[in-house]
Amino acid sequence: MIPVGIVVIVAVSLHIILLSSQDDVMDRKLKEAGRVGGIIEAIMLYDMQRNQLHDFQTYLNLLPIGADLATIRIYDDQGYLRYAVNDSMVGQRVDHHREPACTVCHQGKGEAVKKRNLLLQPDGTHIFQADFPLKNSPGCHSCHSSDKLYLGNILTELTFTPVEQRLINRRSLMIYIGSFVMVTAILIIWTLIQYQVVKPIRDLVQVIEKSKQGELSNRLKPRRNDEVGFLVLSFNEMMDSLVELRDNLEDQVKTRTEELESSRIQLSLRENLAALGRLAAGVAHELGNPLTGISSIVQLVKKRKKDDAFVVEQLDLVQTEIQRLARLARQMVDLARPESDSQSIFDVNVSIQKAFQIARLDRKLKERVITLPPKDKFILVQANEDAIIQIVMNLLFNAADVTQDKGNISIDLQRTANDTVELRVVDDGSGIPDELQKKIFDPFFTAKQQGEGVGLGLSVSHSLARSFQGDLRLESSTPSGSIFLLQIPVAKE
Repeated sequence: MIPVGIVVIVAVSLHIILLSSQDDVMDRKLKEAGRVGGIIEAIMLYDMQRNQLHDFQTYLNLLPIGADLATIRIYDDQGYLRYAVNDSMVGQRVDHHREPACTVCHQGKGEAVKKRNLLLQPDGTHIFQADFPLKNSPGCHSCHSSDKLYLGNILTELTFTPVEQRLINRRSLMIYIGSFVMVTAILIIWTLIQYQVVKPIRDLVQVIEKSKQGELSNRLKPRRNDEVGFLVLSFNEMMDSLVELRDNLEDQVKTRTEELESSRIQLSLRENLAALGRLAAGVAHELGNPLTGISSIVQLVKKRKKDDAFVVEQLDLVQTEIQRLARLARQMVDLARPESDSQSIFDVNVSIQKAFQIARLDRKLKERVITLPPKDKFILVQANEDAIIQIVMNLLFNAADVTQDKGNISIDLQRTANDTVELRVVDDGSGIPDELQKKIFDPFFTAKQQGEGVGLGLSVSHSLARSFQGDLRLESSTPSGSIFLLQIPVAKE
């Protein structure tokens, strides 16, 4: 747009210069005509005072016509041509009521002034015409009444030099060219404004309208480095920020939704546990005493019939079932037990070793390859030690149930940077199906065969973990194994 503006300024400047040159020519001609008219007026006044006006016509006939001077005519106040360079025209009269140069005086429209005009000749050339009023000076009052302001007028016509003639002839052409240049420049500037200003802004408005409807992926390409381009860049940056904010908001909403869902599940679980607690307390009480009595009787009979192998074998089976029932009763009591505030600071690795010493007596665990953390690994935690031992035992029992003989089970212990100890129980079993993973912590939910479990181990373990501000969850599960993660608070110094 700047080069176009420069071209327009240059063109207009040249146009003004040429028009100014033409005006200068006209002003010079007017001055020349004024000098000639002044000389003629002085000579005529001199001859009038000498009463020898017949010599004045003779003087006019001697003037050189054709070089710069075309003609001189002198009219009286009645419009008659009294004197002229060509005396054959003397005596002619003009209508002073219609002639513009005469109406000023004869119709009383004001004071007579110098008039100039440009006459086009048949050969295409121009003649400069100047009309000067002939004032009634005091030297003329001897022959003319002093009431008259003007005695007539002097009409002078001058020719132009070839250079001046070319300037005059091109005046109209320059006006046409100048007008064409101005109109063309306006059209070009209008087109550039439409393309470089209006169109980008219109595109920006369209993108803004689409953005109102949620389409935040639209971007504009800056056309140039100016204010409009800066506006487009700023808009693109704003849209990028909006997209980032939207994505962050969606992530936050997703996170909050998951937290709310988790809280809802925990609340539902607590309600279920509260309802089951009342039932568990009664059942545990009713089962505890009879089981103790039956166990005592079985042991007594076993001592008396120790020589009967068949009886001893059957009594061992009875004792195993009694222990299973007792374990179920303890789990039900733990399920009903309120959250304990009895927390202490202890080495969690020692608790893992204790849990393993108890759990390894289970037949299935004896047939598994179990890897424990190094015994010299020392990490202090703040929790309920009995709860930790029970959770680890339940996780080991579950891992043994899903692994084959000689299957691998490992316990990993690590301290994180956020004051948490992470205890992982890893097995190489068949994993947990996706559709069951959300239910494994529900009370009485089990995927085992009927008679192999009642579904309280993980539910009780999850409740115990929450009792000391910890957490228990299934970190991952694939057909090649599962990982359970227990988070325990680090001991405060």
